[in-house]
Amino acid sequence: MRRPTRPAVFVKAIETVLRRAGKPMSRAEIVEALAKEGVAIPSTDPVRYIGTILWRDETFEGVEGGYWLKGIRIPKTPQELIELVAPLTVGGNRT
Repeated sequence: MRRPTRPAVFVKAIETVLRRAGKPMSRAEIVEALAKEGVAIPSTDPVRYIGTILWRDETFEGVEGGYWLKGIRIPKTPQELIELVAPLTVGGNRT
């Protein structure tokens, strides 16, 4: 299991999770998605830990339904979702 230790690593992982989901997510949903990706959270209260990162980092903003990527429109169509996820694909492989 991978074990990120710096908040910057979590910021990238959270961004990836949100892009793949294509919709705002609660802190608990983000923690669950990170766990599915094998990301270990170094805290006895992972939801609070991730919440602190979301609150402190300018990459994210609170919106209806949870947290989302600041300055990026929430996709409303399948094509918009494809465009949102496209940066995660390099040479046909997920990064």
